[in-house]
Amino acid sequence: MSEKIGIGFILSLALIFCALSCAFAHSLILGVYGNDDGTITVEGRYDTGATAQGAQVRLEALNTGTVLFKQRLGLESELTVKIPEEPYRIVLDGGPGHVAVKAGIAPKNGFSVQSNPPEQKAKNADRHGTPGLSRAYLVTLGLVFCFLFLTLFICRQNTNKIIKTIQGHSLKR
Repeated sequence: MSEKIGIGFILSLALIFCALSCAFAHSLILGVYGNDDGTITVEGRYDTGATAQGAQVRLEALNTGTVLFKQRLGLESELTVKIPEEPYRIVLDGGPGHVAVKAGIAPKNGFSVQSNPPEQKAKNADRHGTPGLSRAYLVTLGLVFCFLFLTLFICRQNTNKIIKTIQGHSLKR
């Protein structure tokens, strides 16, 4: 009897540790900083503090969706780029589920090419927008709840077995 309770307890602990390891999922963070020399500095990192070395940086025109610039982040996870003359967005692509998008910073004198009407701009922004909750966070949350319910189910079964055993012993006396 105590072996079954011990196995259930060990299984519950193992499931909790698995859930906790999933809780350390990460999200990509895009930092964009305007410089006084007509350039921007793009920085990529994960919310765990790890660098986003190798993630692809793209500057995309809002008017046409054309890729104006494309390069991967180096060892320092940052890149300095000349500001385009037309409205653009910055896309940091770290792989599936790790995409961050920000609006581009305008040059000092403004853009020389005008952008699309507001409804078209909103439509383009939605195409590459990131969801409010990352996929990794939702999966982790789902796994945690599954493990929690599984643990409660196992504990309930073991508790019922203990109660039956206690009742059986009290009837024999």
